[in-house]
Amino acid sequence: MISLVRVDDRLIHGQVATQWVQHAKANRIYIVDDQVNNDDFLKKMTISLAPQGTIVKVVSVDDAKKNMHRIVENNQIKAMVLVKTPEPIIEMIEAGVDIKKVVLGGMGANNERKRLSKTVSVTKKELEMIQTLINKGVEVVNQIVPYTPAEDTKDLIERLNA
Repeated sequence: MISLVRVDDRLIHGQVATQWVQHAKANRIYIVDDQVNNDDFLKKMTISLAPQGTIVKVVSVDDAKKNMHRIVENNQIKAMVLVKTPEPIIEMIEAGVDIKKVVLGGMGANNERKRLSKTVSVTKKELEMIQTLINKGVEVVNQIVPYTPAEDTKDLIERLNA
């Protein structure tokens, strides 16, 4: 089963390793990212950041689209899925992967992004992707760490567009 889907452009980092994995009771982390999957050094570095005893798999978006439904159906697996942007999530859903909730974590600010919340900044395209997820019935929340309240992303979008 998928216990958590998180958008965080840092992928595995301190908060994920020390708090989110435990909160999700995850015994596996799936990183769905073509760039990391195609770079052996980056892949090894990313995997090395995971908590000890947690299995980490780095997969391409195409592999996730083809195979992630098996994870959803397997109750022996409690997987945390990490992506850098919402796009792979949309692709997985369109391929039939059942994803009901997405947590937006860290999406760093840059010149192309507008601030949606304290830790989430989005491009116009990313905002459209988040809206697509919401329109597909996916609950999308913004939450930095598990012990802070989750903010409904619909409310954040309304404030951004006001």
